[in-house]
Amino acid sequence: MTPRSAQESGLIRAGVASELLALVKDFLRDSESAGRSRHTVKNYRSDLLRFCRFVESQDQALSPALLRAYLADLDGKAVTTRARHFAALRSFFDWCYRHDLAPANPMDKFDPPKTPVALPRPIPKADYDRLMRVIGRAEPRERLLFTLVAETGLRIEEGLSIYVEDVTLSPGQEGLRIRGKGGVQRDIPLPFEFKCLNLLRRYLREEGLTAGPVFRTGKEGNRRMTYGAALYQWGRICRKAGVDCEIHQLRHSAATQMLNEGVGIGTVRRLLGHKNLQTTQRYAALEDATVRKELEGWARRRKR
Repeated sequence: MTPRSAQESGLIRAGVASELLALVKDFLRDSESAGRSRHTVKNYRSDLLRFCRFVESQDQALSPALLRAYLADLDGKAVTTRARHFAALRSFFDWCYRHDLAPANPMDKFDPPKTPVALPRPIPKADYDRLMRVIGRAEPRERLLFTLVAETGLRIEEGLSIYVEDVTLSPGQEGLRIRGKGGVQRDIPLPFEFKCLNLLRRYLREEGLTAGPVFRTGKEGNRRMTYGAALYQWGRICRKAGVDCEIHQLRHSAATQMLNEGVGIGTVRRLLGHKNLQTTQRYAALEDATVRKELEGWARRRKR
């Protein structure tokens, strides 16, 4: 990758480490402003700072050869970690290219690591039932958050990002406006039968919340609850229930249950905020009992 001018070569020439670090900071600020999740920005920061340290240690011009050396330096790590680093670099250099800071995206010269397709891991029913019993006895904030995720399939970060202004409680119009991945918004209806709807009404009323984050923390109770705080509370609930599972599996369980119980795949796709239907289809693996029940029903109809 050869620069066309001195101004265009900001990311290319030797002695680039300090300049690169400044650009990384600008990229992170822009990512936050664009609505990237805190989890994504945190990963960008960690991965790109590691890249900056590598560039500084090499003391040479930033080039495809240097990028190749950096990717090789990641070889001992898990494929998912390497894929995450690759995605961070690709996003960063794409930002540089769009801002005329580089003549091209150098990551286009490389193939991303091939990651295995991760199948959904819904929580086994017995464990799920124990968790829901413990959640039902939890403090109001945790009870609302985890019930909401379990019933709607929201990502935990999406739940934490809900503001009072995103909530609609008008009769027949109850729902939430969700800021999903990449800042993409979607509306989630809350049917009357959902437990989380009544929990939400009561929580807002009892906490006196009229604006700002729904899920709060801090001594003054005015800061948005962090992902780490949610993970801590989830760990406590799992220990009380005697269950070992990850918080994201609540989302997997919600999606699988909806599909198994007849909710259309297009509706589930919209609720989950998936960009393409193939992602949602991974949740469509029906339970053995459902397959047997439908097959037996079909067999009976054939005999008539």
